Amino acid sequence: MPTAVTPSSRALVVATYGIVALLSLLNLRGLREQTQAPITSPDPFGVLRQEERFRGVIAMLPAVSQVGYLPEPDVDAFTAETDLLGARDAFAPRMLVQQAESPQQLVIGDFSGAANPSVKPGSSTTARFASVYASVYGLRVVRDFGDGIVLFERNGGQ
Repeated sequence: MPTAVTPSSRALVVATYGIVALLSLLNLRGLREQTQAPITSPDPFGVLRQEERFRGVIAMLPAVSQVGYLPEPDVDAFTAETDLLGARDAFAPRMLVQQAESPQQLVIGDFSGAANPSVKPGSSTTARFASVYASVYGLRVVRDFGDGIVLFERNGGQ
């Protein structure tokens, strides 16, 4: 036996559809805002930021060279890989290689990444990392460029 639709049940159905429609529109608005920000950002992947950070040290290197790269320690794998890819893009046509895998005469230390853009030349964080890496890899600090960027040279011209 079919049930009768009463005015109150009809109003409940209409109200439910109205709420679902409203929530759907709000969700679409949020989705649009989330997707538009990276699209309209002038530098969604931070490439320009990396080029700016490395500008000083790049000016001191030969145009065609292979340079070692030492990442900031204790960062997650995604951040480390993102920093390395951004640095490689900024250094092109120079080849940037992991120092631990292929020791080079000149080495770039990248000790702040996007994590702390306020790191200044000689800051305690940069100086601490530079000191540790210098002793571990047999390097000497040539120059601290600030923003976590340090240029090292292998001791004894090896």
